[in-house]
Amino acid sequence: MKQNQYIVTLEVGSSKIVGMLAEKLPTGQSTITNVFVEQTSNCVRYGIVQNIENLKSCINRILKQIENAVDGTIHRVYVGLSGRWLHNHSVEVTRSLDSSVPISQEAINGILAEARRMTIKGYDVIDAVPSTFVVDGAETRTPVGQVGSLIKANINLIVAKQRLKLNMERALSFGSNEKQYIITPIAMGAHLLSKDELELGGLLLDIGAETTTLAFYRNNTLQFLNTLPMGGRNLTRDIANGIGIVEDTAESIKKKLPNVFEAQRADDAAIEGVRTSEAANYVASRIDEILFNVDESLNAANISTGVIKNVVLAGGTSLLTGLDTKVEQVLKAKVRSATMPVGLTVRTHTFNQLEYVESFALVMEAARLLGDNTCVERNVFEAPEVIQEPVDEHPKVSVEDTGDDLPKKPKKKSLIDRLTETFGRIFTEDDDAELK
Repeated sequence: MKQNQYIVTLEVGSSKIVGMLAEKLPTGQSTITNVFVEQTSNCVRYGIVQNIENLKSCINRILKQIENAVDGTIHRVYVGLSGRWLHNHSVEVTRSLDSSVPISQEAINGILAEARRMTIKGYDVIDAVPSTFVVDGAETRTPVGQVGSLIKANINLIVAKQRLKLNMERALSFGSNEKQYIITPIAMGAHLLSKDELELGGLLLDIGAETTTLAFYRNNTLQFLNTLPMGGRNLTRDIANGIGIVEDTAESIKKKLPNVFEAQRADDAAIEGVRTSEAANYVASRIDEILFNVDESLNAANISTGVIKNVVLAGGTSLLTGLDTKVEQVLKAKVRSATMPVGLTVRTHTFNQLEYVESFALVMEAARLLGDNTCVERNVFEAPEVIQEPVDEHPKVSVEDTGDDLPKKPKKKSLIDRLTETFGRIFTEDDDAELK
């Protein structure tokens, strides 16, 4: 019988850490069985770890809860990497070929390995994602099996500030568990965008707490990745600072706002003592700024209007009423909200929300990478060995067990019985002497 395959993922964000335990089924489907969330306060800013010890404590609590939930020991954890300064850096690798031999997958892997060894000052190269291949001047998506004398590979290096990975490594020093990093925006693109969106031109727009990530796909490959240092927390702080209220109240108001982009608001009701129109003005202004920077970033990458066919919204801020219509106006493309990845179910319905699509995509990518392995080994308890006494083939038989068939040993007389018998005998002897 095939053992259960368990998946453990950690998504470290600016507002919370999400740990998920999932089970990979023989059918290929995956089911999230447990979700554990730790709210963070000044542990992570813009995706960069600020307080290593506090973050380590949060992570250890989550991992301990996961082990208790499955009654096992974690041996592997898949960790999502995202945040500020995570972006792509385009490079080109050219190699001469033996035209008498078809291009092998090993040759392509060698090109990608060479790209990963490149140094970008101030940055760590986290991954190398091929964009296009050109064999003897002809562009191709599938160079393996073709023949030619020269191959040129256009590759997107996924890079991040060295501090991002260094501090994450320090915070993730939890025993001997194997850690494997997954670039969250790439996992989201692979599992949240449809086949048509990946092929024709799909933009993933993930507006998180403190960052906004753009990942543009075309021809089934990542063409552009960038992270902007602004997100939903900016909206909350604008409300808090502008009106003069605490951030918790401002966050609650933000989530209850109607469409903030409507020019005419029929009902300007108060939410927690604050006029809707006043709070909406702050939110709308900040959203305009974020989308302006998104558009500028795309234009700088030569991704112009008309190239993007569909936009997929993700992140907590994407739930803002009317945001989809506003994005459609700015980027001139069809817009939809991200949905649950195909092949994934969530047993804990409390967390079956689009706010957690980043972690859902992370679980799906981890399931793909897991192969036949497992992240958790269940504890096995063996029953103690029972030592049986040897059976005597000729058992001793007690009087009580035999009934009336065997002679019974006389019972030992008590002191009173013996005295009564002695005096009785004396009196009897006296009576006999008088009769004589």
